Amino acid sequence: MKYEPGVDGLRALSVGAVFLFHAGVVSGGFIGVDVFFVISGYLITALALAEIDRTDRLALGSFWARRARRLLPAMLLVCAAVLGYSVIEGGGALQRVGRDVGYALLYVANWGQVGQGRDYFALYESPSLLEHAWSLAVEEQFYLVWPIVLVVVLRLAGTQRVRRAVAGVAVAVAAGSVVLATVLASDEGQGLSRLYFGTDTRAVGLAVGATAGAMGLRRAQRSRTADIAGLVSVLGLIAFGVTLRGDERWLYGPGFLMIALLSITVMWAATSEGVLQQVLSNRMLVGVGRVSYGVYLWHWPVIVVLDAERTGLSGVALGALWVVVTALLTAASWFAVERNAPMPKLAAPHRGVGYAIGVGALVVGATVASAAGNQRVDDAPFAIPPAVTTALTSPPVSTESESG
Repeated sequence: MKYEPGVDGLRALSVGAVFLFHAGVVSGGFIGVDVFFVISGYLITALALAEIDRTDRLALGSFWARRARRLLPAMLLVCAAVLGYSVIEGGGALQRVGRDVGYALLYVANWGQVGQGRDYFALYESPSLLEHAWSLAVEEQFYLVWPIVLVVVLRLAGTQRVRRAVAGVAVAVAAGSVVLATVLASDEGQGLSRLYFGTDTRAVGLAVGATAGAMGLRRAQRSRTADIAGLVSVLGLIAFGVTLRGDERWLYGPGFLMIALLSITVMWAATSEGVLQQVLSNRMLVGVGRVSYGVYLWHWPVIVVLDAERTGLSGVALGALWVVVTALLTAASWFAVERNAPMPKLAAPHRGVGYAIGVGALVVGATVASAAGNQRVDDAPFAIPPAVTTALTSPPVSTESESG
């Protein structure tokens, strides 16, 4: 099953929203991550169930190998670049690089940030170059657990009823996530960081996508209904994107459910014949969507490193620099690493070993470098200058009073 052009276009808009959020332009652009969650839940479930339809089974080893091949090479490259930069920069960047690289490569960055009491909406206060790895951790945890759930459901329900059973489980997960987040958010003493980063409280988007993946998106043939529903949903997402701040307690539970439902409606319209499909199938959007993983990985380190103080730029000029450098790094990663990454498999065990060695070497190297950095006399924190907060005319959002 290949990505459809309309879905690729939606991925491009989603990563663009996150880029604008991190650039300080759109306060609610973080919802682009939630759209990604919905797309991932849909695609992974649809792919897994398509394999079950063909073979009456799901090969877990092959499934996880495909995920490793797609995700690890680019992540290893980014972590290596972060480690190299941190060694050169020194200071706070070097002191925490071991923790940051370890969390990122072990895909536990979201829980690591919960443990540290990090406030995602105070990104510019002593920023980590891998701050954004939390969402990749949530997705990877889903990739590890959800296929096992599918295998269990297959054995209990059988091939004839597996889709309906999987959809039922996904609906239950979505409902459980919403209820848990709502209950926790109702406690005024509960910091929002736990709700924002928690896999359990953010599972609703993945689960809604998985429900659609199990039931299938019924594509409409040139339907006015699809056009209207898609347009209304896009406008709803835009409204959320320009008005949300992240500190709204109603967002945690009901709000993220609303965003997930709007996202899946846009996906339905984007895969049906109509105006929205034509717009989202634009060649440029599709191209960006297919490399959106690389864009997501590289854009935040670029924004942190190439700040106003280091570059002497501001406003549109600084934003354009961020876009160009991110595009160049994404292209280099895609053509030099991601497209040619080997697939781990039993017939070539050295490939899996190679990935494991790469992860281990970077984690150990970052830990050693971090330990050395903590022994240095110069403990000046590595913080992004205040100028970046107004670089593109709009300051980043801070919810310090809500940080856990």
